Amino acid sequence: MQNNNPDIINLPLLECIRRSFTFAIKNLKHLSFICLSWFGIVIFEIISGFPFLQSLQEENESILGIASALLLLAASLSLLVSTCRIVIDKFKPTPWYIHFAKAELKVFGYSLILSGVMALLWAILFVTIGVLLKMPENSYTFTYLVPVALGYIVFTYIARYYLIYPAKAIGNNDFKLQKSFALTKGNANKLAIGIILSSMPFMILSQVFVFLYIFMDVDSFIGKTLITTCLTICSFGDSILKASFYAHAYQYFIFFDKQAKEDVKNDD
Repeated sequence: MQNNNPDIINLPLLECIRRSFTFAIKNLKHLSFICLSWFGIVIFEIISGFPFLQSLQEENESILGIASALLLLAASLSLLVSTCRIVIDKFKPTPWYIHFAKAELKVFGYSLILSGVMALLWAILFVTIGVLLKMPENSYTFTYLVPVALGYIVFTYIARYYLIYPAKAIGNNDFKLQKSFALTKGNANKLAIGIILSSMPFMILSQVFVFLYIFMDVDSFIGKTLITTCLTICSFGDSILKASFYAHAYQYFIFFDKQAKEDVKNDD
């Protein structure tokens, strides 16, 4: 259903989320193909002494821990791009398909830019509110409630730029950040909520596995291998669900943008 304002495309949030999750279930076979090769991360963890699990209990990051984090990042970028291509371009990956090239690097670059802007905006607002309201640093409101509220506000603003990810994933080089922001006018909260809901299933599940590892003091080789495998699956699943939401939202906005342009041509 469209907004009464002709300049605003009204994203049907629940329908978009439903399509995103349904897509992941129906295309489990093809999605598993793009995950298989990246399970080499588990082998790396085993050989190197489970550096990711060690980082959960130690503050100091080792070189192996950094390497593990970079591998997970590369996998996330690759899965995001491949998932968007499956959704939008109907791409059919083969078993053990693995890809990391220009599209992934572009997505990574935009991710760095948007993350940096989000952090900067949050810091500016946090300091400004603290100074203007003269809030003590040890107050519960300033320590917990204000950061969370500001984080959500900034996130809703930045979320309007996230259509850039599926655009670059499918090679739409004409699509810019400004276009993403313009198309998503009036949909900031919907996009933010959609991303949060897409992340929630595997985020909660991963926290359960982290809890089991830390509080049950898992120390056996088999236990660490199982926990590492489960956390890797959670990371992959999170990347896929978010990418699916990005791609379906992108399709929706692009469709109605093209329709609006055609209506303008017909009127002329």
